[in-house]
Amino acid sequence: LVAMAPSHAWTRDGGSSRGLMAPSRGRGASRGRGKRVWSRTEAEERECDAQGPPGDLDPDAPAFVPKRARISTQERLARELQRKQEEAERLKGELEAKRRAVEEEKERRIKINAARAEAKKAMLEEEKRKRAQKLAAGFASAVKSAEEFHATRKAQEQAMEEEERLDREARMHEEESVSRVLVAGTDYEVLDVKVGATQEEIRAAYRKLARELHPDKSTARRAKDAFQRLIKAYQSLSSAVR
Repeated sequence: LVAMAPSHAWTRDGGSSRGLMAPSRGRGASRGRGKRVWSRTEAEERECDAQGPPGDLDPDAPAFVPKRARISTQERLARELQRKQEEAERLKGELEAKRRAVEEEKERRIKINAARAEAKKAMLEEEKRKRAQKLAAGFASAVKSAEEFHATRKAQEQAMEEEERLDREARMHEEESVSRVLVAGTDYEVLDVKVGATQEEIRAAYRKLARELHPDKSTARRAKDAFQRLIKAYQSLSSAVR
C-alpha cells in the first residue's frame, strides 16, 4: 500500500479491483505546471477511511523489493558464484598439483629402488667374482702343490730306482770280483795287474779290491774267502817285488 498525503485527492475505481485508486476526472482535479494534481473531498476521504485497506491483498505475498535492490542482489550472487568458481578452480589446481607431486614422488621412489636393486646386484656379482677368483686361485695352488708333490715323489722314486740300480750294479760287480779272485790262477790275476807290475801298481790294485771285497762292506757271497785270497796274493807279490 502507498501512503497518501492528506492534500492528495483520490477516487475509487468502479472496476473489480476495489483497492486500486483512479484519479478523479471531475471536481478537484486540476493541472499545474504540466502535472496533474489530485484532490478529494472530506466526505470521500471519510468513506475511504471507513472502508479500510483493500481486501483482495495477499498477506503471504513476499515483500516488495525495489528494482535497484534486485539488481544489487543479482550482482552479489553473480560475484559470489564467480568467487566460488574461482575457489573451485584453485582447489582443482591444488589437487592437480598434489596429484603430480604424488606421481613424481612415486616415480622417484621407483628410480631409487631400481638404483638400489642394481647396486645390490652389482655388489653380489662382484662378491661372486671375487669368490670365484679366490676359489680358482686356491684350486690353482692346490693343483700346483699336487704337481709339485707328484714331481717330488717322482724324483724320489727315480732317485730310489737309480740307487737300487747302482746297488744292483755294485753287487753284480762285487760278485764278479769275488768270482774272478776265487778262480784266478796266479797272484797277478788276483790283483788284476800285469806281470812285472811295480810296487805302486800292486798297492793301488790291492787297495781298490780290498774296499770292494772287505767282508764288512761287501754283501757278495764268499766275499770273506775272496778277501783272504787277495791278502795272500798281495803279500806274495810284495815280497817278490822287493
